[in-house]
Amino acid sequence: MESTRRGVVSDHPQAMRSLYCVVVIATVCIQLLMLTFVGEYGGCPERSIPVQRMSTDPNNPQQKKHRRKQQSPRTRTKHSNTTDPADPSAGLPHQYAVVEGAPTLSGGYRGGGATFSVNGPVIADPSYEFSLSQLWIVAGIDSSNINTAEVGWQVFPSLHPSDKPRAPHLFVYWTSDDYQNTGCYNLGCSGFVQIDKTWVLGGTFSPYTTLAEHSKVEYEVTIYVVFDPKIPGWVLVIDNSVVGYWPSNIYNTLRTAADSVQFGGEIAPATIPTDTAMGSGAFASKGYPTAAYQRNVFYFDSAGKAFDADILVWGVTNPDCYTLLIEEKAPRKDWASFFFFGGPGGRNPACVS
Repeated sequence: MESTRRGVVSDHPQAMRSLYCVVVIATVCIQLLMLTFVGEYGGCPERSIPVQRMSTDPNNPQQKKHRRKQQSPRTRTKHSNTTDPADPSAGLPHQYAVVEGAPTLSGGYRGGGATFSVNGPVIADPSYEFSLSQLWIVAGIDSSNINTAEVGWQVFPSLHPSDKPRAPHLFVYWTSDDYQNTGCYNLGCSGFVQIDKTWVLGGTFSPYTTLAEHSKVEYEVTIYVVFDPKIPGWVLVIDNSVVGYWPSNIYNTLRTAADSVQFGGEIAPATIPTDTAMGSGAFASKGYPTAAYQRNVFYFDSAGKAFDADILVWGVTNPDCYTLLIEEKAPRKDWASFFFFGGPGGRNPACVS
């Protein structure tokens, strides 16, 4: 199966002009077993990393926090999301289709990962809405002090106005205070430390699959996050390339272990219902290769040992709009634990609230 190998900058001329290289002043040696990764275009020179030029407009969505009230998928039922008063769409909860491991590990998790299909869902309101597929490393769920390390792909036109409206972009995010005052996307603030010179945080995944293409094959990317006590911090690996890390000192409840590792899709609506699609835009029941998926889902236990996620607990906020399906029979022999997710939103007549 062909997979996308790097977060590249779009071939759109304006997007190309938004990329530049920044010299890395300090370096960190990460002791991880990894394969040699060579970027398609060679990347930046040694001791520098690719960075997308950011807007300095404080009202630009690039400067705003990605806020999410964390809940366990066990309790994330229809209309269970918490309103975010800071959002322009105050009163309109985000929509989710999410899985996590069960039961909670004694001593916590040290990370997790999966192979993601890379899709280009329809965004109904490009001025505000987004749709994503991601991995959440979470601590502090049972308190008011949620900490996260987040990574995945996201279609967010207002964050990338010079790119194609359905282009999925690589993103990282973090918070150490329940999305109140800390955290940002990519390299928009001090937090995530990038060390790889070829992956572009905020860059476009190319190629990707849209629902209209009815592709016989999905494009994929493999992502995992693992805690490394030698840094100490949470290390991000994409397609066997160590991209960077979230240092432990930016966190309080997520310094050495996570309470939960969650996988799935999310959309931010400007209206209820919205025609913004999740995943590929197909319901989970469409299966492979039409529906979006995450496969070979796995976790690192408290000792740092990886194991397949044989048991998954799932939650969907509104199954008339978006669904999630865990099947026992894999469509391919190289699939371990997996799930399909997504949907058309308001394009389905039953999606009314």
